[in-house]
Amino acid sequence: MQIKIHRGVNQIGGCVTEIKSKKARILIDVGTNLPTCTSNVKVNVANISKKCDAVFITHYHLDHLGEYMQVKKEVPIYIGEQAKEIFTIYQKKMKEPNIAEVTQAHIDRIEAFKTFKQDEQIEIGDMKITPIRIDHSAFDSYMFLIEANGKRILHTGDFRTHGPIGRNTPKILKGIGKIDVLICEHTTLSRLDETFMSEFMLQQEAINLIQDNKYVFIMCASTNIDRIASFYHANKKAGNKLFICDDYQKDILNYVTKTSTKYADYYNFSDVKSFDGKFYKEMIEKDKDLSEIKKLQKSLKKCEKEIESLLTAVRQATSDSVRNLLLTELEKAQEQQKGLKAQLEYEEANNMPITASEVRFYLTELKKGNINTKKYKRLLIDTFI
Repeated sequence: MQIKIHRGVNQIGGCVTEIKSKKARILIDVGTNLPTCTSNVKVNVANISKKCDAVFITHYHLDHLGEYMQVKKEVPIYIGEQAKEIFTIYQKKMKEPNIAEVTQAHIDRIEAFKTFKQDEQIEIGDMKITPIRIDHSAFDSYMFLIEANGKRILHTGDFRTHGPIGRNTPKILKGIGKIDVLICEHTTLSRLDETFMSEFMLQQEAINLIQDNKYVFIMCASTNIDRIASFYHANKKAGNKLFICDDYQKDILNYVTKTSTKYADYYNFSDVKSFDGKFYKEMIEKDKDLSEIKKLQKSLKKCEKEIESLLTAVRQATSDSVRNLLLTELEKAQEQQKGLKAQLEYEEANNMPITASEVRFYLTELKKGNINTKKYKRLLIDTFI
């Protein structure tokens, strides 16, 4: 087999790698240069792809996929099944006015991408290409094991070991066995003295951040599912505050929740709320309820001050007639205080948030009771009525 790195040496991103066997020729990644890249290496993807039988994409970051429109239409482009859908949702968002220069032609090309699943071997001519799922900030990322003419090449793509599934990397590499050539990304090889925070470590810091602040705003890539998951699970551990995103982000998270069967619990974003019109109305109604509580609290505070003033006046009264008049007013104020307290207790009880975990806990506890005992019957009445 022959290997040609068209772009990607001595730079980060902009990767285009060609691998040729006796009967097949493929490209792995067709990336654009990063905005900060100073490389002058020019690559004509249109001309190179003419001679190719297929293009394989390691992940959907643009420095690995950005030149997909330059690939000749008759040449199939392969990408992970979940990666394709996430990239499609992202590009449709970019197609909206004043966001990016994405047209319907871009969407049509992406929808024509062929997909693969983890460890499902694909044959192109005399080549066998095996996609191997690895950990990266782009969801559904892959290494490729290419086998032909008695040789084995491993193209790693971008990968890391400090994400949620990164601990599996040594086991994955061991399972691949002996290889003849390794083509490896080198993003952090020049920073060997740096310590990188794992997603788990970030999640622990996020718990403190959420607990210490009333509101927390998260700014990260909409397609960095693991980062969103870190904050999502941190929020659950920190008290399960409302977790809100826009409709576009919710579409991505809904898709990930629906299709992530292997890590179903970790990638289940079912409690995330989308800030749409319906949710806005619900929040307005909730605010109305809370404003009623605040109004009652204010009235109660005013009433208590009035009672305090009347008690002082009673103590300082110089005649019985004045004292009796003040006592009558005091009695009225105390009755008002009693009514406000009762009303406030009622409103607060109706607006008390109950989490799903609390419901599960109480229902589990109720399973332990004996329906024939008076105590258990009373517990049921108190809980539900």
